[in-house]
Amino acid sequence: MKNENENLEKQLTIGRNSLARDFKNYDPSTIQTSAEIMKQRRDDDSLRDLNFATGIALYTLADDRTVNLSIAKIGTVLNNDNLADFCHALMTDNFYRPSARMVDRVLSDDSTFTINDLYEANVFEPVMCDWFSSDTGTGLYLEMAIKTDAHNNLSEEQRALAEAVYGSGDDFERNMEMLSDVGIKTTAISTLHPYKIKKKHW
Repeated sequence: MKNENENLEKQLTIGRNSLARDFKNYDPSTIQTSAEIMKQRRDDDSLRDLNFATGIALYTLADDRTVNLSIAKIGTVLNNDNLADFCHALMTDNFYRPSARMVDRVLSDDSTFTINDLYEANVFEPVMCDWFSSDTGTGLYLEMAIKTDAHNNLSEEQRALAEAVYGSGDDFERNMEMLSDVGIKTTAISTLHPYKIKKKHW
């Protein structure tokens, strides 16, 4: 058992250092947002089958009952100062608790989209999913489904969130049309339920 633990720690250390080293070859400001990639997909259909993750969900507590959700660009969260800690946290606990200084920086960035009082805004539905959580086999998460050919039915709050992810104005309309044209009738924005995070980490 001791040898197994030592081997696991060695693997985690190698993986953590490798991720941190490789990321330093990139300029965080060049990491595209999902809205930018969606726009490229309209012109290059070879990109439409590729998966990508370009945003980071950040939960903050205004008080014991009020949870705010911010969608931030990766480049505003990760930098060479915190990348090693970030990689270590994800590889050992699947969770990263940012410093207060980082939170302030992310929330003050013009590109960050924030929903104040997540539950009151009522933009998500709680859903159980078998693949979302590795520790229990089933995870509770939040999802906002968007019908690509009926997206005008979104509430004002839902539309604001959808445009933060899929592009705003005419870009949003054209991106929904593109998804619908290729047979994707429903797309979704998902994030881990704050209750699950609070129960385990706060």
